[in-house]
Amino acid sequence: MNDIQKAILSSPSLWPATLKSCACRFLGVKNTIVATHGIRMLANLERGKGLWCSVGGLEYEPEMRDALSLLGAGDVFVDVGANVGVYTLHAARRVGPSGKVFFFEPTTETYERTCENVKLNGFSNIKGFQKAVAAAEGTVDFMVCESNNSNYIGSGLLSQEERESVEVRTVPVDTVDALAARENLDRVDLIKIDAEGAETLVMKGAAGILGKSRPSVLFESGFVGSPLSERAFLREQGYKLYRLEGKKWVEGLDEFYGNVLGIARDEHARKLGIAR
Repeated sequence: MNDIQKAILSSPSLWPATLKSCACRFLGVKNTIVATHGIRMLANLERGKGLWCSVGGLEYEPEMRDALSLLGAGDVFVDVGANVGVYTLHAARRVGPSGKVFFFEPTTETYERTCENVKLNGFSNIKGFQKAVAAAEGTVDFMVCESNNSNYIGSGLLSQEERESVEVRTVPVDTVDALAARENLDRVDLIKIDAEGAETLVMKGAAGILGKSRPSVLFESGFVGSPLSERAFLREQGYKLYRLEGKKWVEGLDEFYGNVLGIARDEHARKLGIAR
């Protein structure tokens, strides 16, 4: 059991959802609806990662919990790699009816699950796209890996075992800048990127909006074999990068691998107690 799972199981507010999921799984139920932090999710009890995401809610990744606190009424959130929609749903509640949430999820199964979760909660401020996101629009061969329930653009980060369980699908590719142009967005306030190693490509396709509205960016960084170019790219755009240490955001990423938050707006730094 990893630290995230221990944190979820030790959180009293999550016990009802955890107990319900465990009971249903014991009885052979494949799917059940759980509610955490006021959000309802259809949890797939056969997939470990999807189950922990659904039950854990904001406890699954504390970095995302803090990042979502940057959003307020009327703000705009873009979720690249939404998985089952945990953060899409919580963001929709924070930005309210006057705000906008956009999510991207290229695989059919998880995209449809996210759409089901949106309907469960009755949100009308969410718009989803079954697409990958990169530096330019087009198509790409997408690796769907059953052995670890993950997806990749390219196979360079896959182990030999994972390569043997990969299904290759050709999917459409969008960019954040193209989204902003289509939706007439004058600003974006927060972008979350979980692109399994393609984070730099996503950022390059968002260069226009990064320069224009300076959204904060939460992204995964430091895959094995990664050149960490996503960090260099954001720094070149004038962003400062932080990691969460306990309950405090700090600089210094040399030996750090995990979720990183890029901040350019001083008001966002102040909200998180970061001295600039």
